[in-house]
Amino acid sequence: MKRVENILKHLILGFFLISFPFNFLHSDLDNGLVAWYTFDGNTSDMSGNGKHGTVEGATLGLDRNGKADRAYSFDGVNDRILVDGPWISGNSPRTVSIWAKSEVWAGNFFTFGTGLSHNDRFSLLALTNSTSLKFVGQGNDINLSVPAYHQTWKHFVLVYDGSILTLFVNNASCGSFSKYLNTNGSVSLVVGSNSVLRSDEHFKGDLDELRVYS
Repeated sequence: MKRVENILKHLILGFFLISFPFNFLHSDLDNGLVAWYTFDGNTSDMSGNGKHGTVEGATLGLDRNGKADRAYSFDGVNDRILVDGPWISGNSPRTVSIWAKSEVWAGNFFTFGTGLSHNDRFSLLALTNSTSLKFVGQGNDINLSVPAYHQTWKHFVLVYDGSILTLFVNNASCGSFSKYLNTNGSVSLVVGSNSVLRSDEHFKGDLDELRVYS
């Protein structure tokens, strides 16, 4: 639990200090890092763990700072990025951090698991209501009230400690809930869609700076 809190602390600090090259910040952000995608022109895994992504349709676009070719845009139809497993499985603790700017209908920011059996999914699903976001655990879902996120960049951090799930948006907690998960970590991570076995609920908008921690 303490390690999860430390990761969260530095992700939140990074939200404020994102433009400053503080070595201590980057060092602490590496602790427990499983994968890191800056999306700066490609889907290379900058963590050094070799979990490089494969782009299917998504195109490079402007990032949250207005810089070209440093984020990926998704069309909401069939665009996605796939990253082979294995990933975090079962009920293990995890933290996922991502920047997102969605259109009116948005779909999944990311999805772990198959999405075919109870508790076997870990994803954030954007909705038509810009102040509502859904955590999907597959039959284990919860709608969360969040600051309006359509047409504007927001920083989302989803933290799971093995029993409690908490969502932070731009450094503010949007609620904590008891959850049991049984994520299938053998299947690919999908960015911008539902699971690789379902390929629906495609995201429409822009995604940037994805980090995954265990």
